[in-house]
Amino acid sequence: IALARAIVIEPDVLLMDEPLSNLDAKLRLEMRTIIKKLQRELGITTIYVTHDQEEALAISDRIAVMQAGVIQQIDVPEMIYKNPANSFVAGFIGTSNFLNGTARSEKGHSVIETPHGNLSLHRDLGYEGSVLVSLRPEEGVLSSDPSAEGLKGKISLATFLGDFMNYEIELEDGKIIEVNEYTKDGKTLREIGEVVTVSADPRIIKVYSEEGKVI
Repeated sequence: IALARAIVIEPDVLLMDEPLSNLDAKLRLEMRTIIKKLQRELGITTIYVTHDQEEALAISDRIAVMQAGVIQQIDVPEMIYKNPANSFVAGFIGTSNFLNGTARSEKGHSVIETPHGNLSLHRDLGYEGSVLVSLRPEEGVLSSDPSAEGLKGKISLATFLGDFMNYEIELEDGKIIEVNEYTKDGKTLREIGEVVTVSADPRIIKVYSEEGKVI
């Protein structure tokens, strides 16, 4: 009813402040689709305020991420998610694993050394020193090969989420990171306690300075 009252006066700009916050999960999904379609049909510029990152990605044409009243990044949802402007955006939108490490150059590319193992990049950062590495759960690749390059740990928790498994990996110092692995093609599910190596495509690993800026 509130939405209908706002639309009937044909405003130039429509402000929606957490309109779905009191709905259950299924109804939230249905309503965000309805709101998105309605906005497209009416062509009303809409500012949509939400703390639900998934909702923001699903419903928006452009997203502004704010921290303490300061805009950190404005971009389309895909770029916000895949190319966050700094470590705050990477941690705020979606789930990210953060690891402290040291960057060094090696034969035209950079290697990030961490207490848990090394990660190779496809490029030379042009920087050597302390860094912060960001890796999303779906970007991690699990291997049972102990000689593989990457982060060494063991599976401490396995959660079935339909088309993929979410694994919590306990690294050697007790730090926990998350990795998603799709269950299609009859892939055997991994066991709790299984020793694994976590690697990633060198092209998609995000690296930040200690201050959180992209390197």
